[in-house]
Amino acid sequence: MNKGDIIPTGKYRGHTVQEVLDTNPQYILSTVERHHRIVFSDDILEEAQDKVELQEYIQTEMDYQYKNSFTKED
Repeated sequence: MNKGDIIPTGKYRGHTVQEVLDTNPQYILSTVERHHRIVFSDDILEEAQDKVELQEYIQTEMDYQYKNSFTKED
């Protein structure tokens, strides 16, 4: 599947691959693991993986900043 293709089944049925990449890239990766009948291009999988890694990095940074906001400096 490519960015303009329509997701045929599941939670995002009727949405384009691009819409899912923009809103929930983890869904693309999970779909590949569960449904071997749905095949995404390597470019889509790479973009989804990059976006998931970025989201995880941002969440880690936010958690770190939140945790450190309670640390008192002398």
